[in-house]
Amino acid sequence: MKAIIVRAIADLVKEKFGRDKWEEILEKSGYPKGYYFLTSQDIDDGKVMGIIGSTCEVLNAPLDKVIDLFGIYWVSIFAPKFYTDLFKKFTSARDMLTKMNSIHTMIVQNTVNARPPAIEYNWQDKNTLIMTYKSERGLIDLFVALIKGVGVYFKENIEVSKVDERNVKVVFPQPQQQPGF
Repeated sequence: MKAIIVRAIADLVKEKFGRDKWEEILEKSGYPKGYYFLTSQDIDDGKVMGIIGSTCEVLNAPLDKVIDLFGIYWVSIFAPKFYTDLFKKFTSARDMLTKMNSIHTMIVQNTVNARPPAIEYNWQDKNTLIMTYKSERGLIDLFVALIKGVGVYFKENIEVSKVDERNVKVVFPQPQQQPGF
């Protein structure tokens, strides 16, 4: 995994809980205080999950809450600063989510060792989308949290639920009807 993920976790923790909590998380995860992750640095997925686990311990929070908090922070605060031009291209949660494969292609074209998931789409009806997460990495819960973050970013009340270890159901709100004359 790229260290940009850890940098986002660090920023989230420092902003919401204080620098001292981040330093404690680093130490619990086997890193020295003040350790700085370069965004393009490769970090073993297990070590990143260890940092997330340490975050849960230090913040005394369950894993699902920490992952959801990260997903919302990544999409609504961190990534828009880092990928500003990319985020300007989308007008809605539906627009962004249905273009995830192309987003990943754009982001990783100049990134060595990047391994984003592939996404398949299956519309159940005009507002219900099943997104199939295709990756050997098993990070479906993070995928769910990021989808929730897209809804927060666009201020849309999308319903997101994990169907199984590969599929996520997204229900978009009904479009508002314009009053007729």
